[in-house]
Amino acid sequence: EKIYPTPVETFLLILGSMLLFFTVSMIMMSIFAPSPEALRNTPLVAKLMLLLGELSLGVIPVIYLYRRGYSLSVVLRLPGPPPIILWRFVPLGLGLILWLDEADRLIRLIFPPPEGYDRLMEETMVAGSLPELLLLILGAVVVAGIVEEAIFRGLLQASLEHYINVTRGVIYSSVGWAVLHLSDVSYHVTIPIFLFGICLGYFAWRTGSIWPGVLLHAMNNGIALLFYNLPFQETFPWYEWRGHVNPLLLFLGLIVVIRGFQYVEAYYARET
Repeated sequence: EKIYPTPVETFLLILGSMLLFFTVSMIMMSIFAPSPEALRNTPLVAKLMLLLGELSLGVIPVIYLYRRGYSLSVVLRLPGPPPIILWRFVPLGLGLILWLDEADRLIRLIFPPPEGYDRLMEETMVAGSLPELLLLILGAVVVAGIVEEAIFRGLLQASLEHYINVTRGVIYSSVGWAVLHLSDVSYHVTIPIFLFGICLGYFAWRTGSIWPGVLLHAMNNGIALLFYNLPFQETFPWYEWRGHVNPLLLFLGLIVVIRGFQYVEAYYARET
């Protein structure tokens, strides 16, 4: 009896999930926002589309795994690590997010974002009312973290690890996750997303759980939500230095990340 679906099965499931994701998004756009102007005038619909789109990613894999008799808990890596380990990922994640932000800023110097990207992100992430904010928190922070980690670090990576090897599992799942976020105005973010995916994939393999990745994923998106909805430079004037992340923060973040990796490695080395 197979414990994991094969990589081919997994690829087809994720391809079907992406097609459903884009289909749901296009149907909702055609109904509620047939033009960019209409979408800008109905921001609540845009946030609802984000939530339903993220939910649609998980529909096909969950139905398929359930009907084929696979254990959702095993395939999606749902069991959590010990709490003492999970909470170690909070400072580790903050340090990692600092460096990912700086990587994004450096990449923008080489590959400037296309015209319209920043406006699109503002239209997507800025909440003009409490219902919009709640939908953003639910869709971009909670559901996106759980569903995307279950699909890419759970289903896809676990299958590749089982049938091929860990290294390719981490790399290929990160590539797939980066492709999910790829569009004609967001190609410049694929490198930071890929690098973030490598880290999340390593954590999923090392802990045998998606929950460290869910936590870091949610933290990253939550901080982005704060960035777009607060006067960030006025609220956190110490964060930036000449258009980059404050070097002192980067230094402290690097120390926290290194110590965090060392702690996780030492813990699981003792366990094995």
